[in-house]
Amino acid sequence: MLKSMFYGLVLSLQFFSRIPVPLQAPWHEQVKVWALRFFPWVGAVIGLFVVLLASVFMPHVPSLFLTLLLLTVWVGLTGGLHLDGWLDVSDALGSQAPLEKKWRIMEEPQVGSFAVLSVFFLLAWKGSLLYLLLTLWETQDVLNQAGFLLIFILIPFISRLGGALLLLFLPVYKEEGLAWEWKRGLQLKDLSWFIIPFLILCVCTAMVHTLWPYILFLTAGMTVYFFVFGSYLNRALGGIGGDVIGASVEGGEVWGLLLSWIYIWFVMV
Repeated sequence: MLKSMFYGLVLSLQFFSRIPVPLQAPWHEQVKVWALRFFPWVGAVIGLFVVLLASVFMPHVPSLFLTLLLLTVWVGLTGGLHLDGWLDVSDALGSQAPLEKKWRIMEEPQVGSFAVLSVFFLLAWKGSLLYLLLTLWETQDVLNQAGFLLIFILIPFISRLGGALLLLFLPVYKEEGLAWEWKRGLQLKDLSWFIIPFLILCVCTAMVHTLWPYILFLTAGMTVYFFVFGSYLNRALGGIGGDVIGASVEGGEVWGLLLSWIYIWFVMV
């Protein structure tokens, strides 16, 4: 079990990020299941990189430049993997085509106008909200450094946790491809491997003064988002796939940033 767990962590970092891990993980059922269990923690690692960069550069560079730097690192650490899913799903939904044609659109390498427009607004919202949060952290005495760090770890973590839960509970639209390969080994008992680490991370975050209400607010808001997002795409596409999971992560991160800004601005400030 420990060996499968270790290789699962390695595979999760290698597959879901561009963080270099100089090991070769075997591709078999137990390792794949553990890789999915570690999927949310890949988001936490990415968030940690982002907040450490923010901590180092905040006093020395303008907030606008720092926002662009952090956004670039955030996208770069995923290799654009989830953005690719956002692009494909946007093209499929924007086409208004029959169901099977939407599946083919998501598999095509070409990028259409719907994808270009949607990814522009996605990154614009993400960058704007990141800038607003950095500005609040720099100018308002409402959040200490530990709180800021934990918020930026929590958002990517929950976004990937939600994507993993969609894969666990919703059907895939085709019994082939990577999404089907990932889903085959998942069972309902794996739910505990997603929920327990989330609760532990929430408790750690809540130890920072005044963050309990924020955690409840963020968790409720993200739950609504993934329920609505998953239900809509399950109906629109006849199930989910790898592209849908990637799109859910990207949308979840933007939604989490928006919820965080709303809470900090209207409650803490």
